[in-house]
This record gives sequence, structure tokens and C-alpha cells, in this order.
Amino acid sequence: MTDTSAFHKNAKDAGNRLSTCIMNISSGATAVLFFAATQESASRLARWPRVWLLASLVLCALTVALRLFELHVDARRFFELARQTGLDANSQDWTRNDYLRELRLKLIFGSYWTLAAALACVTGFMATRLF
Repeated sequence: MTDTSAFHKNAKDAGNRLSTCIMNISSGATAVLFFAATQESASRLARWPRVWLLASLVLCALTVALRLFELHVDARRFFELARQTGLDANSQDWTRNDYLRELRLKLIFGSYWTLAAALACVTGFMATRLF
């Protein structure tokens, strides 16, 4: 038999690295897009490039917000795990932990979708600028 705790630790570490990567991409893109939107040339953009730029800016900011809220939920979940583990077996209630785990997964997958949509909007913006 293999020790599954090592696999769980590796999965958690990989998830944390992915979370860091998504947060870095989203926050960096938000800064760059905000900078692009505040330039003098941005006011001279046609309608569709402005729409793409604004949509990508909003989606990147939403991705950052989702990731930050996910980190908060994860911290609350570990606090709840520690609290429940400290109780005797008869009084332990894991429903709050189950709710937080499900909420965390929804936030993670939501951030994947918002990041993908933001990248699609950036692609649309670049396409309107180049063609």
C-alpha cells in the first residue's frame, strides 16, 4: 500500500502553484489593461476595440476578486477543520466544512472561466487592432 497523504500533499501544492499563477496573470493583466485604457490613444479607439478592452479589464479584475475570495474561503475551511478536529467524535459536525469545500471549488472553476473569457477578450481586442 502507498501512503495517500503524500499524493494529497502534492495535489495541494500543485493547486497552490496554479492558484498563484492565475493570480499573477490576472493581476498583471489588470494592470496592463488599465494602463492601456488610460492612455491618450485609448480615447481614440473605435467602438469594438474599446468594448473588448473594457470587457477584458473587468474579467481580469473579476478573476482576481474570485481568487482572493477563494483564498479567504480556504483559510476559513482550514480553521473549521482545526476546530472540528479539536472536538470529541460525538460532537463533530462536518457540514460547514463540506459547504466551504464546495464553495471553494465553485470559486476556483469560476476563476478559470473568467480568465479564459478575459483572454478571449484580449484576443478580440488584438484582432480588431491588427486587422
